[in-house]
Amino acid sequence: RRTALLRVISAHDLTEIRSALDDTPEAHEVCAGALAEASLELNRRVKEREDRCAHTRVNTEVLDGPASAVLTAASHHADLLIAGAQRLDGERRGVRIGPTTHTLLRHTACPLLIVPHR
Repeated sequence: RRTALLRVISAHDLTEIRSALDDTPEAHEVCAGALAEASLELNRRVKEREDRCAHTRVNTEVLDGPASAVLTAASHHADLLIAGAQRLDGERRGVRIGPTTHTLLRHTACPLLIVPHR
């Protein structure tokens, strides 16, 4: 309705790869390849859902870094941040949030919407 831009971010912490390969040019190549592959996958997933929000402008980004740090930084330039949570199984009602969503609850600079996964 507001013609807002939807920014879809996928964060991948590649610190271990760089450490294992001693931050060599090979490590940079491997990391660049991993980010490119993640970008293709993210774009594929967004494209699958394109019909649901045909009038929404979507920008996808794959960033290197811990998810909580990347998303907290992104919250400084956002009007709303959306994160996921797992539904509890069995008799219990509610959701279980993971460590990233827990960090976002405490540190985002904008409102946070937590959406349970199906």
